[in-house]
Amino acid sequence: MSRDDMNDVRNIINGFGVLAGLGVDNHYSATTKIGNEGITYSTNCDRSGHPNDLTVFWQEFVYAANGRLPPGWNMDRRAGGMIPNVGCAQCHEALMLRITPDEAQRQLRAGIAAGMITQQQVAALAQQIAGGARGHAR
Repeated sequence: MSRDDMNDVRNIINGFGVLAGLGVDNHYSATTKIGNEGITYSTNCDRSGHPNDLTVFWQEFVYAANGRLPPGWNMDRRAGGMIPNVGCAQCHEALMLRITPDEAQRQLRAGIAAGMITQQQVAALAQQIAGGARGHAR
């Protein structure tokens, strides 16, 4: 009998078996590309595996960074994030790309650093969003 309690799963942990390969990386990660309109995420659908590109616009990041749900998005309270209401190009299943307020703030800083949006534009959008919220509260 082995004294190594992990002997039966060691190969899986070391990268062999069902947890190895690009499947896990593709399932749990998305690549990003910064552009004038926002950030484009490239990710595979959880259901079909089909590659999809999804652009999150700067205004949507401003909403999320301020803890507000962008128009047309859904809140995932269980996992803690906001999900764009966009389906897979192949199977139409909702793409489970969750964005948290912290991530939105980080992406806005990246956009500012890349010269794609200015701090003044972010502030103006935030003010516009806050003004709209006050208008709806009456």
